Amino acid sequence: MTKPDDDRDLWERPAEVPPDQEWFWTPEWLAGEREASAQIAAGQGQVFYSAEEFLEHLERGSGRTDEEPEHPGQ
Repeated sequence: MTKPDDDRDLWERPAEVPPDQEWFWTPEWLAGEREASAQIAAGQGQVFYSAEEFLEHLERGSGRTDEEPEHPGQ
């Protein structure tokens, strides 16, 4: 999702939300969306151009162990 031209919060709840989309607008879900947007803006993450490429990555493993932090400095 791209940033609007003005300074509105990208994840500001609209005035009307269809009942089947209420889950998206919960504070917990929006916190995750904001975190993901910040990570993308910081150049973090990885892009996969096919399902096969993604599945190969999963099969190889991420190289992390449970003892290692997900992000440096945590």
